[in-house]
Amino acid sequence: GGLVLLAGMGLPGRESLLDQHVRICQAEGMPDDDIRPSLAQKKALFDILIDTQADIDAGLPAAQALQNLRATLLGVFLGDIRISDISEYDRDELGSVIESLLEWEWRYLLCVDPSTNLLQVTCPVLAVVGDRDAHVEAERNLAAIESACVRGLVPEVEVQVLPDHNHLF
Repeated sequence: GGLVLLAGMGLPGRESLLDQHVRICQAEGMPDDDIRPSLAQKKALFDILIDTQADIDAGLPAAQALQNLRATLLGVFLGDIRISDISEYDRDELGSVIESLLEWEWRYLLCVDPSTNLLQVTCPVLAVVGDRDAHVEAERNLAAIESACVRGLVPEVEVQVLPDHNHLF
């Protein structure tokens, strides 16, 4: 028996998602001067989501935390613009974006640190990532997986980068 990780993250979620954002921007041809402010916005947004999860973990009822999050996100996205100044279509789009960010998966992914679980694994591990994976950068994530396995209880770990493969192999 063993554990096989296919395109699995080894880096903490926040770091992995920020790396992913940069790689996708670069793949789309975005200049570095535009990537920097975009990355700063992502960091701020991710920190808001992480803070909300910390509030829930500290005992704030989820309904209240999500209501607070909804209001905060609306303020962040609108800035100085009044909601009445944007079209109905844009209000609907903004509402959809905000509602998607309220989903627990975002907060979980941002807060997760795979090394926490990998330190507890007691069977052999094989971790595979494609070299063209835009979601999980191969070298850094595999190094993090290998490091956690070596520090933990894993008797044997093997990591592989598959050439010419993306996130879906």
